[in-house]
Amino acid sequence: MNKILLTLLVSFLSNQFAHAQNVQYSNFIEFHENTLFNRAYNPVDSYALELNIKSIHLEIKEGQKKPKYYSQEMHFDNNGRAHFFYSYNDTFKSKILIKLTSTFDENDNLINEMYDDGFYGFSAILKYNDSNLLAERSVYNTKDKLSNKGVYTYNSNGNLSSIYFYHSKNKMMSNYQYTYYPDGKLKQSVFNYKKNKTKVWDYSCDETGKVVDKPKDTIKICTTKSYLSDGKIVSTTQGYTWDGKPYKYVSISDTLKNVIEVSYYETVKEELGYREFYSYTGKVQVNRVYESYSKGKITYKTETTKDLKGRVLKSASQSFSNAKPKALYSILYQYQDNGLIAKKIYLKNNSEYKHCSYQYNFYK
Repeated sequence: MNKILLTLLVSFLSNQFAHAQNVQYSNFIEFHENTLFNRAYNPVDSYALELNIKSIHLEIKEGQKKPKYYSQEMHFDNNGRAHFFYSYNDTFKSKILIKLTSTFDENDNLINEMYDDGFYGFSAILKYNDSNLLAERSVYNTKDKLSNKGVYTYNSNGNLSSIYFYHSKNKMMSNYQYTYYPDGKLKQSVFNYKKNKTKVWDYSCDETGKVVDKPKDTIKICTTKSYLSDGKIVSTTQGYTWDGKPYKYVSISDTLKNVIEVSYYETVKEELGYREFYSYTGKVQVNRVYESYSKGKITYKTETTKDLKGRVLKSASQSFSNAKPKALYSILYQYQDNGLIAKKIYLKNNSEYKHCSYQYNFYK
């Protein structure tokens, strides 16, 4: 498991234990929803490093008749590490609303974060093992008292083998245990919580892919593949959710191994939960459509269009009430010649209600 995947997993699991501490990341959406701004606990942005980006300034205009203005900034060091983030209540930087400071070691590991929005604040200290894998993450409140802690261990192949979560009194609250097949694929995940309660995700399955009966406290997951005459591959995964409900996930890939269609079904009746459609030019994904369903009726739809360089050109979303469409929200993206995003224009039923402009400073 490489560092990026591990840190994303750690972020996901940590949310289950300390969701509140990660709320602030919702404020970074403007900086993190495209190729350049995808930090997500991966501190070194290779794109920023390649282009020698020193800082990014974002100006946001909301509304038309009585518009409001905001601004955000992100600063990188000359190693491509995002070490300062600021959010302001205007475009003149007169008052800081949010401040995040990040510190790194010589191996580009994030070792400290400090966050403050005037109402809530925290600091996080991260430690790594000799293989530069995250070993411990401790979060402290503004009075420097421990809020929570996560401790991570690995097997000889560098795969995550356990995560232990501790609360403010340094008492263990829960833990995950992982086992793997010899080829490194995940075999089983065990979650221990509360007073000796356990949940198990079991990824083993027999050759025929027979759907197993629902065992107590174990979520059995089986995957089978079938090959169609036109070269497409259908992969079907069946199992049970956390609360014991059966599900089926079906993925179809083309001859280039591009996923072109996904469907997710819930309950014994296999009710459609959502489906996705993908279009490609060669190996480049240029279009994605996502549809969510409830009781057989569509409830939500999004469509994203990209260019041949993988950059988002337009995204559109729409909710439905009893299958009838509501307002259509869209975002249009414009880029500079160097590939960096220049503007984002937000539309509601094709009328603009928000405008974002990006400015860059570079290291010489």
